[in-house]
Amino acid sequence: MLKILQIILSILALITITYIFITEDFTLQPLSLLLLGLMLLTMTITLFQQGHKGIALFCVIVIFIYMIVFIQNIVYRGILWN
Repeated sequence: MLKILQIILSILALITITYIFITEDFTLQPLSLLLLGLMLLTMTITLFQQGHKGIALFCVIVIFIYMIVFIQNIVYRGILWN
């Protein structure tokens, strides 16, 4: 189940990032940050389940930093996306 969710999130993130890159319209940037953060969260849960606790702990730290950037992006722009 987590693998399917990870694939769906990665495809959606790839679509939004490609759209941002092609059109140079950065209004979807918070959405792409959220999708990538959720994808990393599913990867971290999978790593914990497989017993790779050291790598999973590092991923938790990265997720924490990533979500801080996401929240700052929302606060700076004032809204989630236009």
